[in-house]
Amino acid sequence: MQILDSFLHPVIKPSEDGLFNISNDLLFKNLEYLKKQMSFNNIVKSNVILFNNELVESLPLNYKDFFYFSVLASFREYKSDDYFEILIKKNVKNIVFHPYLQNIKKRDWNDCVEFVKKAERLGFIITICTAYGSKKIYDIDILPFALHIANNVKSPIIFSHCGGLKILDAMLIAENFKNIYFDTSFSLSYWVGSSVEKDIAFVINKIGVNRFLFGSDFPFVDISKAIEDQIIFLNKWKFSSNETELVMKINAEELFSRFFL
Repeated sequence: MQILDSFLHPVIKPSEDGLFNISNDLLFKNLEYLKKQMSFNNIVKSNVILFNNELVESLPLNYKDFFYFSVLASFREYKSDDYFEILIKKNVKNIVFHPYLQNIKKRDWNDCVEFVKKAERLGFIITICTAYGSKKIYDIDILPFALHIANNVKSPIIFSHCGGLKILDAMLIAENFKNIYFDTSFSLSYWVGSSVEKDIAFVINKIGVNRFLFGSDFPFVDISKAIEDQIIFLNKWKFSSNETELVMKINAEELFSRFFL
């Protein structure tokens, strides 16, 4: 079975600081490493999340057969349409909010909405990291922020990490917005064996398997382990082979192909 990894990082060691500090040379070296990992795991394409916006201008287009590239939504630093034009030129058509790492407080929400409305007008996907945890667990309102974004744009919105512990809350939001998708990166592997695993299966059945995408969150989860956990999960909860193919590749492929060249 072919696989599309809808969420991974261009670093080899799990380090949040490393996400922001990667150089051009190291990026290209790591992409070559990822290509080998993809071949080994039968992954036909991966969505690489760039946390360092300065890497975008040097992205070569010859990677398009292997990778989609998405970029952190740097709403504080980049406010002009010229910035989005650079992204479009480099075929970067997905902006990613990470509320914890970006320290997005309620006072920032209106600036974020202004940013995503520009992105919507120019044909971008919007991703929001919705894992629930970290030292900021009670300081940052992850799902209220995601709801605020959903109330203001009609672009596809991916809830990356599928809400984690709060997946049932995330589901209640998604029931009201048909443009919301979930990716299973990190959360599925993290919560295997807990009641959250059962909740993930419930939500897939409740809102539809066509709204779920496989993701690994490499290097924070090993790619092979993420795939194994996902397949075991789908088999355990009696999803069909056709439904498994939707989650593992087809849903993401259909979504991304509408926006990326």
